[in-house]
Amino acid sequence: MKLTPPLLTVLTLFVAGCSRPAAKTPDLGEIKNGTYHNRFFGMTVSLPPEWSVLDNSSMKQLVDLGAKSVAGKNESLKAKLDTAAKQYVTLVTVSKYPMGAAANATVTCVAEPVSQVPSIQTAADYSFRVKELVQKSAIKCTIRRDITSEWIGGKLFGVMGIDLINSQNTTIHQTHHVALIKGYALTVLESSENDGDADACGEVIESIKWDK
Repeated sequence: MKLTPPLLTVLTLFVAGCSRPAAKTPDLGEIKNGTYHNRFFGMTVSLPPEWSVLDNSSMKQLVDLGAKSVAGKNESLKAKLDTAAKQYVTLVTVSKYPMGAAANATVTCVAEPVSQVPSIQTAADYSFRVKELVQKSAIKCTIRRDITSEWIGGKLFGVMGIDLINSQNTTIHQTHHVALIKGYALTVLESSENDGDADACGEVIESIKWDK
């Protein structure tokens, strides 16, 4: 099965490092009638009916593969990623095509506790830390879109775009959206290989709404 490492998802594991978890842990959310809802964050996302929801096993495969790609031969970095992963919460991942397709598009929502990290006070602070890690990673990549701010459904997100070259020498376009909510960095990551799939991911992002 061809699995594209979710580079930005893996790098967010290491942004807050081994910080203490927040006082409250997010629920994983639920999917009903094509809609994902998370009570902790008050977030609702409309999922395209033809897209697939990844199970925990598939997502773990992706993250493990991504961690190996990011760390390369750096055993110290790999150990730190393994430790940080214990505080990392994967909420939901959806893909346009079945995993293993020659080209695919995915949207992943994850959360990491950051309330105990003094240097992270805004979404842009978190995005800057991810950018630093991208530039130090073992994966060939470039910053396609530097850090900006963007409103999504009425909440302010830090946004950054990165292009990476995977092991099949394919360019993967990833866009990292992050907001600080209830002591967590809530990240919504879109990943695609062509403009059409990027537009499809964008529609998922645009569907995000927040409880009032």
